[in-house]
Amino acid sequence: MTGPVELTRALELAAARAPDTGAEQVPVGSAAGRVLAHAVNSAGDIPAFTNSALDGFAVRSADTPGDLRVVGETRAGQGAGGIGPGEAVAIATGAPLPIGADAILRVEDARGIDPRRAPPEGLRVVRAIPVGTGVRSRGDDMATGNPLLPAGHQVRALEVGLIAGAGRHEVPCRIPPRVALIVTGDEVQPPGAILSAGQVWDAASAGVPAVLAAGGAEVIHVGGARDDARATTDAVARAREERPDIIVTVGGISVGAHDHVRGALEVHGLVTDFHGVLSRPGQPALVGGLGTSGPAVLALPGNPVSAVVVAHVLGRPLLGHAPGWRMELPLAHDHTGPGMPRVDLLRCRIRDGGLVPLPRQQSHHLSSLADADVLAWLPPHAPHVAAGTLLRVESLPT
Repeated sequence: MTGPVELTRALELAAARAPDTGAEQVPVGSAAGRVLAHAVNSAGDIPAFTNSALDGFAVRSADTPGDLRVVGETRAGQGAGGIGPGEAVAIATGAPLPIGADAILRVEDARGIDPRRAPPEGLRVVRAIPVGTGVRSRGDDMATGNPLLPAGHQVRALEVGLIAGAGRHEVPCRIPPRVALIVTGDEVQPPGAILSAGQVWDAASAGVPAVLAAGGAEVIHVGGARDDARATTDAVARAREERPDIIVTVGGISVGAHDHVRGALEVHGLVTDFHGVLSRPGQPALVGGLGTSGPAVLALPGNPVSAVVVAHVLGRPLLGHAPGWRMELPLAHDHTGPGMPRVDLLRCRIRDGGLVPLPRQQSHHLSSLADADVLAWLPPHAPHVAAGTLLRVESLPT
């Protein structure tokens, strides 16, 4: 497939081209930021047993209100025992619920107890305690075998405790794909360089690797390439010497006289999945591979914002992530768009109860990268979109 494709199709083709880098078991404490090779399920019921949600007394709801005899105490990490009619057991948060008990009386609500005695001999319950009060039932969070996180999910720091609490000391993660990066262009100069006429500081050599690394890649810089066919072909050769899983190029992928990336890739056996995406940014992007067993290829636009955004949008499926764009948020205000015959990927803040597109959306507006929380998917031919309209969104890396 060589012509421009719908963005939905581009995402599918990028996912299909994701290299199989294999899997490794990763200690749960080191799993944050890693991409799961397989789904992770709970190893047991959570909670593992019915227990108390608070400090107090385990009672039988049918005995309340009334005077109860305290027959013992149970703490976290101990066995539960049991109670009969008219009895109660002092209980600590997290301790197993005694057999026969079905509710917890908060210690603050107990009457007739001597705070100097632990536990007291008796207590007075002045109101009815409904069944289930203060009780955490076995498996009410998740049952054994319940799915926690799907294959392709990138583990967040807040999810590490979930995995560990579900009994998993290791998780199967994808071995990070090796990505060789080539940035083309006569005009790009290192940040801090003294610029001559027509030159710009190189945002892509830092911005694109940051996005790819945030997606779980190991990025290798193989140097830049001038806007010259031989120099670009040599840069691809240097990239191949690194034995990467993916080669990512920036710039030189359009159809102008000084765009040499596609030709250089073809010298190295390019098989094109698509060249061109019906989206803004992303229109000249290319995905394919070098031969039947060579690395995958992602060729990005040269404008720095376009390069960074498309590296995220097409890079994540290419890095083996689960499908994105599964969340929807409303527009906070009416929005006037260009009404293009392609998807407009809006950089947005989340405020005022919804999505607020940033005012600077052009491909050279680097400030919008720092200000954006999410990308929003504005459908084709949508010049006027009313506040409250739900748009698909994709979170941006932090």
